[in-house]
This record gives sequence, C-alpha cells and structure tokens, in this order.
Amino acid sequence: AKAKADYDRIVEEVCRTFITPFDREDIEELATSIYVIPKLIEKITDRMRRNGMEPVDGDFRRFTTLAVRQSTVLVELMHALAKRHKPNAIHEKAAVLYELEDQGDLALSELVPQLFAKHGDVREWILRKDLYEMLENVTDHY
Repeated sequence: AKAKADYDRIVEEVCRTFITPFDREDIEELATSIYVIPKLIEKITDRMRRNGMEPVDGDFRRFTTLAVRQSTVLVELMHALAKRHKPNAIHEKAAVLYELEDQGDLALSELVPQLFAKHGDVREWILRKDLYEMLENVTDHY
C-alpha cells in the first residue's frame, strides 16, 4: 500500500511540474521501480516460507547484499533529485545502480550452474532457480 502511494505521489508531482532536467519517462520508471521492488520481495519471502527454503552457501545473501546496496544508492539518488543536485552527480549514482545490476546478472549466471552441481533434488533445483531469478529481477528494477 505504501509503495503504491509513493508511486502515485511521484507521478502526481511530475505531472504538476512543467520543467525538469530529467525525462518524465525516466522519473515514471523510477516510481514504478519503487512500487515493484517491495512487491517482488514480498513474493520471494512468501515463496521461501511456504517451501521452507533456507540459504545454502550464501546463495541468497549475494542477491540481498546487492539489493541493500542498491537501496542505499537509490535513497541517495532520491535525495539528490529532491535537492536538485547537478545532473552529473545524479548520473554517477545511476551508474552505480547499473553496475550493481550487472553484478546481479553475474550472480545468477554463477549460482544456477552451482545449483545443479550441488543439489540432487529436482524440486530443490526448480525452487532455488526460480528464487534466484526472482532475486535477480529485484536487482534489475533498481
């Protein structure tokens, strides 16, 4: 509910502003991410609970560490936008988010083959692979 309210507030503020140094589409994409990320995390948490999933060899931690770092940068980015910092400072923060997203892609590409090598249970493979992909999707939305 809070994520939806934040999304609506951001879009409303953008629509009331006639001049902005950033494309409205970029701002709407940011607002959408702020809405989607908590929803994805809720789905992941629910799936883990329902299936009794626990981390193995720090697999989930790789993604959660990235997501926490991305959240920190996103908050900094939002403050920079609110204070109307120079576009270069904002673009630098965006570049950090892209780098962290790339690290999420790398984590997925490394963990899936390890998963098949370490686990003999097909159900475990499927559940973990789905969770890895959902976690990587979280990193994509920042």
